[in-house]
Amino acid sequence: MKAFLLASPIYWHDADNRKKVFEAIEKALMLGDKTRWNVIRIEREEDTTDSGTDPCVVIALSGGVQLWMQKLSASLQHLALLNAYLPEALPVKLSGPLMHANAHPASTDFYAHCRMAGKSIQWLTSPSEMLDYAIAWQGVCRLKHARFLKIGETEPWVINSCRSPDTIRKRVGCDVIPIERDQLYRIYETISEEETKHEATKWIGQNNGLIGIGNKDIIKASRVTLAMKRILEKHEADGLSMACFAMIGDIDTTSCLALSALNDSATEIGACEGDLDAGLTLYLLKAMGRILFG
Repeated sequence: MKAFLLASPIYWHDADNRKKVFEAIEKALMLGDKTRWNVIRIEREEDTTDSGTDPCVVIALSGGVQLWMQKLSASLQHLALLNAYLPEALPVKLSGPLMHANAHPASTDFYAHCRMAGKSIQWLTSPSEMLDYAIAWQGVCRLKHARFLKIGETEPWVINSCRSPDTIRKRVGCDVIPIERDQLYRIYETISEEETKHEATKWIGQNNGLIGIGNKDIIKASRVTLAMKRILEKHEADGLSMACFAMIGDIDTTSCLALSALNDSATEIGACEGDLDAGLTLYLLKAMGRILFG
């Protein structure tokens, strides 16, 4: 994500001093992580260009930079503004000089302009909030490029979930592929007994005792796990939603163990009852977790 630091020579006259201010604030805000932050210093109007449509964080280090911020955010519908002049944002030895350099009125002026223009602008007050914003947007970007399988129809009693793949494509951006349940069942029938027993052994070995079910039940459920993983591979998909109650009557087993296995994995997700909204939420949370923990 881009982080724009803007300092006007009107307030920071000396070029060497401006450079030291940039460096000190970048260090204090922990912007040195090149995998997360693309830091861009702006100290002249000529350096300002439209930043494109990707979300960014803008940080005014002085007054006189509102038009610069307006120009670089012209194509943006979503952005964030870090109020670096606040003592909770930076140590007083850094935030104090920004306040004296009129960073406060420049920031509030720009914030009000964005709101009046109908832009979504987030008011950030600390480095931790800045990091949260970056993580959330990186998770959203992953979600927009994800692919999901909708296996069967959403169960009729689930009332708070979108049933239209087209609507999700338009509003979220990710791809949703509707698939009949029979496609999964055909793959289920191709899973060998040896593969199934190997998968089932991992689950049976984790349990001290089984109540109400036997090893045969776990073997059936493990076969569903392998079938779901295989159908995800076939479609190069990141997750799925399954009309799971219908499965009980169709092949005399459930998808509970399989969906749990997907959600326990590092990358895949599975939602029950054909609930696409739940699937997207699970994926977003996992994407944000992967950003944090690699």
